[in-house]
Amino acid sequence: PLAFHSFVSLAANIQLQLGDEELMAHFSVGDIFGETFAIAERAWAAVLLYVVVSTGLNVFLELAFGETLGLWSSSLAGLVLGYALLGHVMKREGLPFAGMSVFLLVVYLVATLVSSIAIFIGTLLLVVPGLLLLARWSLVPTMIIGRGMGMLQAFSESWGATRSKQWTLVGFYVLLILAFVLLLALVGGGFAGVQIAAGDGEDVLATGSPAGVLVEAVGSFFGSLFACSNVALYVLLVERGHEEEAIFA
Repeated sequence: PLAFHSFVSLAANIQLQLGDEELMAHFSVGDIFGETFAIAERAWAAVLLYVVVSTGLNVFLELAFGETLGLWSSSLAGLVLGYALLGHVMKREGLPFAGMSVFLLVVYLVATLVSSIAIFIGTLLLVVPGLLLLARWSLVPTMIIGRGMGMLQAFSESWGATRSKQWTLVGFYVLLILAFVLLLALVGGGFAGVQIAAGDGEDVLATGSPAGVLVEAVGSFFGSLFACSNVALYVLLVERGHEEEAIFA
């Protein structure tokens, strides 16, 4: 949507450079958005396939198994699809790629579950702790898929690599989450307004309804962006960090 692209263009001009080290590295929220969308554009076919499959699978599972079980099963399916998308994008970008295996998938799933629980608890406390954990562990998926690390090593490596960049990363995630909420509100609110005007009392966002499918598609689209942002952060913080170390060594 035009409004979303305008938002991204605005974000690209935001320079949240905190601390001398970040200033020297020219690492900003705009850099992250720019790299994320560049990666998504290069992998547009995989992103589109992810959105279509994820949306269709989520709707099917929620209709087949009901709200609660359907939600859990669609979440698990989304994680598996996200694992596949991350692996494809990293391989396509010529980044380190440990291959696709059941073992790494299990490590990825467990690490995602552990980090999600911790981030959720941190968000419940004062919001900021949750955002900080999200920022500091943002490299965990790519460390597992790209370098074949175990869960604890991936958490440790990500924690160290993001230490001096944490507030820039928090700024990026805040903007990404706000964009997601705004687009969901526009989609849901728009369809609700049309339905109310037509005098239709049914749930406009019911699973399987046109609006419900569109909301699922928006969620899947942002899921693909989140995966691309994981790869973008790996490029900016790990790959380019190693290049700078080699230059100044």
